[in-house]
Amino acid sequence: MRVDVAAPASREAPPAPDRGGVIVFHPRAEAFLRRHGVDTAAAALALPGEIVCGHPDRHVARVLIGGRAAYLKREHVVGVRTRLRNRLAGFGPVSRCEREATTLRGLERAGQPAPAWLAHGTAADGRAFLLVAAVEASASLPATLTDSPLSPADRRALAERAGRTLADLHDAGFG
Repeated sequence: MRVDVAAPASREAPPAPDRGGVIVFHPRAEAFLRRHGVDTAAAALALPGEIVCGHPDRHVARVLIGGRAAYLKREHVVGVRTRLRNRLAGFGPVSRCEREATTLRGLERAGQPAPAWLAHGTAADGRAFLLVAAVEASASLPATLTDSPLSPADRRALAERAGRTLADLHDAGFG
C-alpha cells in the first residue's frame, strides 16, 4: 500500500477497542484496512501470509490486503523483560511492535524516510503486531557484498548513500 510518509498525518486516530485488545490505525490507512476486514487486533494477527523471517517469540510475514503487499510483524509473547527494556529506553512498558510504531511515527513527523506503518496493536491474549506497507520498488541485496553483481564503483556508491541516509537520521535526532 502506498502511503505518503513525507507528509505528516494531520491527526492520529484514537485506538479502536478490540474486545480486550487495542488497534491503532494510521489515519490514511484506516478506511482501507477496515474495508478489507482488518478492524481489530485479532483480525490483523490472523492475516494469512508467508513467513519471511522468524524468531522463537516473533516473526514477520508477507501478507496481502486487498491485493496490496504488506509486512505483518507478530510478537507471540511480550515478556516482562521486553517491556522493562523498552521502559528504560524511554518508550514506556510496551511491546517491540509498539516501540517500532512510535519510532516510525517520529520519523514520519520529522520528514525522514521510513517504512509506512499502517496499524499496530495488542490483542486480548497479549500478542502484539505491527503492520507496515511493502516498499514497491525494492530489491533484496545479496547476503554479502562480495557475492553482489554490482561493480566496485556501484557498491561504493551504495555504501556512501547508506552512510548519508544514516547521518541524516542522526542529525534529525534518531539514534
